[in-house]
Amino acid sequence: MGVAVWGFVEEALALVAGLAADLGCAPFVAGPLAHADLLEAATAFLIGLWTSGRDPRAMLPPPAALGG
Repeated sequence: MGVAVWGFVEEALALVAGLAADLGCAPFVAGPLAHADLLEAATAFLIGLWTSGRDPRAMLPPPAALGG
């Protein structure tokens, strides 16, 4: 499972990414902390799709299309 890591201090990002990896997750740096509110809005949108019986993955491009 991917876990977004937000921030701008490299040492802190590495620490949090390491903790997420230790829990079996796949951390990725998602951007500066100032943009973290965008994740909340996207999450609300995707949960809305999921709870209405739709597949949120159908709304998102596959990781390969994003270059990752």
